[in-house]
Amino acid sequence: MDHTRQVGSIVSFDVNIRPTLWTSPATIHETIASAVERTDVLKISAEEAEYTGVRGYSSSEPLERSKLNALGEALLERGPRLVIITLGANGALLLTAKHRVEVPSLPVRPVDTTGAGDAFMGAVLYQLVQQGCQTPSDLLALSEHNLHNLGSFANNVAGLSTTRYGGISSFPFMHEISGFSAP
Repeated sequence: MDHTRQVGSIVSFDVNIRPTLWTSPATIHETIASAVERTDVLKISAEEAEYTGVRGYSSSEPLERSKLNALGEALLERGPRLVIITLGANGALLLTAKHRVEVPSLPVRPVDTTGAGDAFMGAVLYQLVQQGCQTPSDLLALSEHNLHNLGSFANNVAGLSTTRYGGISSFPFMHEISGFSAP
């Protein structure tokens, strides 16, 4: 992460916590906090909010949009230029210093959600490249329209991936993603 930042490239971090793989919740908090400070694009699910080190979030209760926006704001203050909070079947929130965008999910009948978060993040990174984002400062120039397109595209890719079995094998091809073309 440090090297990538030193050369001026964008650092992305998909939190993707698997609590059973960690020795303790404290270790998770410390690791996530350290990574968030060195990240430009942060993706976290609403269920992972409690691991951010931001107080007042628990996976035992669903978070209201106002609390999710407050979480996103708090995370932006720690360093990322773009914070994305995924909400599963309820879409995603995308936040930058200038804009807050909520995008709905693709209405699908899921059969397997394995890899949906990875599909989402891969789609985000693909779209950022297509939009010409090459440096952290480019993320600050994203318009509300850019963020909406970014989130909608990623939600469509992730949604389609849940209609098939498997992880990577469930990812859709570009011709299957309707309404989107490279900018």
